[in-house]
Amino acid sequence: MAAHEPEGDPVSTIPSITPSIDSPLSTLHGQYITLRPLQLSDAPLLYHSLGGPSNASLWTYLPTDPFLDLESFTAHIEFLCTGTVFIPFVLLSHNPAHIPPALSSAIPSEGVPVGVTALLSIVPAHHTIEIGHVLYSPLLQRSTASTETSFLLMKLCFEELRYERVEWKCNDRNKPSMNAAKRLGFRYEGTFRRHLVVKGRRRDTAWFSVVVEEWGSVKRVLESWLGGGGRGLKM
Repeated sequence: MAAHEPEGDPVSTIPSITPSIDSPLSTLHGQYITLRPLQLSDAPLLYHSLGGPSNASLWTYLPTDPFLDLESFTAHIEFLCTGTVFIPFVLLSHNPAHIPPALSSAIPSEGVPVGVTALLSIVPAHHTIEIGHVLYSPLLQRSTASTETSFLLMKLCFEELRYERVEWKCNDRNKPSMNAAKRLGFRYEGTFRRHLVVKGRRRDTAWFSVVVEEWGSVKRVLESWLGGGGRGLKM
């Protein structure tokens, strides 16, 4: 190595696809859940799972306040659908256990919207991408379907989009999110202190990641767990 060359492994490739509104992603089909690019038309049904006073606590660690009426919630979904810095997905389920009672009598053929998540912090030059804006119905949380959601997104990022680092970030007070990251195989990397101001409060941000060299083993564990019906997941 010449004296002027930086240290580190050389990189000669770039991700094969850069997610964007101009290059929409396809629907992801799992055994327990389906992920489809979010559409404005999802708002009315999605409101039952994520909006209104009864779901206000879901928004505690997100940068926006709860949406207590359908009109404001629809405006938020439109913002997500038309944004240029993230790629949102809607979670669709046929499982009655995940579906609000008001919607369980007439389930659409593709399933009922029960949550949203997104790809963000997309930096093709550095091969990095983040799974974020994780917002699931209380009926979906801590379920096999919620685990499969993250698995499908990680598989998309590593195997189709060819990114080499998938990140997970959360408020360090959000212990359920931190525990979920570890359970999914993400490694804790540290906490950015006084990182952000969210809703007028200082936020420390916990950082987690899976890198491409780890993906094979993480994938095998998750596939085995999902294939066994979701029992006893350990990383």
